[in-house]
Amino acid sequence: MKNIGLGLQWMLFMITASIVVPISMADIFSLNPAETATLMQNTMFIVGIGSFLNGIIGHRMPITESPAGIWWSVLVIYSSYVGIYYGTKTEVLRVFYCGMIFSSFLFILLSLTGLIKKAAKLFTPTITFIYLILLSLQLSGIFILRMAGINAKNHTIDPVIAILSITVVFITFYFGSSKIPIIKQFSLIISLMTGWILFAIFGKAQQMIYSDKIFQLPKIFAFGTPKFDLGMVTTSFFVTFMLIMNMFASINTMGNIVCPKEEIPPSKYVKSGLMSGFNQILGAIFNVVGTVPVSSSTGFVVQIGEKSIKPFLLGAVFVSCLSLLPNFMGLMSSLPAAIGYSVSFVLFSKMISMALFELRKIINNVDYTYMVIGISLLAGIGVLFLKPESVKELPSLISSFIGNGLVVGTVLGIILEQGYILKNKIKQKK
Repeated sequence: MKNIGLGLQWMLFMITASIVVPISMADIFSLNPAETATLMQNTMFIVGIGSFLNGIIGHRMPITESPAGIWWSVLVIYSSYVGIYYGTKTEVLRVFYCGMIFSSFLFILLSLTGLIKKAAKLFTPTITFIYLILLSLQLSGIFILRMAGINAKNHTIDPVIAILSITVVFITFYFGSSKIPIIKQFSLIISLMTGWILFAIFGKAQQMIYSDKIFQLPKIFAFGTPKFDLGMVTTSFFVTFMLIMNMFASINTMGNIVCPKEEIPPSKYVKSGLMSGFNQILGAIFNVVGTVPVSSSTGFVVQIGEKSIKPFLLGAVFVSCLSLLPNFMGLMSSLPAAIGYSVSFVLFSKMISMALFELRKIINNVDYTYMVIGISLLAGIGVLFLKPESVKELPSLISSFIGNGLVVGTVLGIILEQGYILKNKIKQKK
């Protein structure tokens, strides 16, 4: 019974962690209600399947698969190319799915050849720290905006939503810090339900979308078959390595929680890489943003105080099964976005503490390491302030790289650190 309850909580976390991307995607590409419902269903189906496969075959850790923020940022950039490089928004989506297929093959190739093990060595505690800090900072902006009720339709702060969001944050912190085990374990459900009730009382709940169908299978190629595009293929090459870095960071940070005294075997990276490649293919087939293991799962595990894999796997099965019920998906999609952002704010605040924990592992070459961190964070944070239109005139390959502070800061950190390591090796040989 306990596992079922925790599984339901994992289910809600998976849905909460993934619901923002399809809703935002529907808004950007002007999808109608039926198309939006299809996108929501397909996304949740893939989230559940991907989480289960990686949990039972891949890394075998309680790490949720969720639509990759990096892929999402690329899609946002490419949507601005309609009328410039592409004729319609549908064509952009088809090109995007082509990039995901290329990424899947690259994932599988690197995993089968064992090269992914060497790539894992690049993700040192220094790089993990840089990545987690930039990831948290990059998402903090949208967290605050949506918690304040600011969106594409409303450009001013909604005082009621802002106060309710802050209330949900405090509630989540309070129940997550409870000394009563059962309350701590189910703190997320309690916070979500409490927030949902409060939003409904103050008239800020969203209307549920009803369907006359009881059961519905996800649609294949709902928005068209992939279309080859050299620019997107090239872009996906760099995106794949960022996804690999994200995978390493997620595995490493979760490893610090579930097995703190054990070294993570390289086989976990290889198996997770194979499953991630497979998940990218599934994402392209079902026309959703490709999933990736999300580091916020660590914050969730810390929040509920449960490290075992069984509730996680149950949650993944629940998500995939319930995605086949249109009315349940309609109910889940009616969860006010501000509540999801408020809970995510708490989880990512815990990610900051995880990043600082990684920093404590640095014992050698501290001065140089701090310089690498300083330069990387300064560059990455600076890029976060660039507006999308400022890079729109650049080639898509360059704009997708330069326009992402997370990518710029992390890659710069790797270059600087590896350059220093190479320099020391050359000195030692002399």
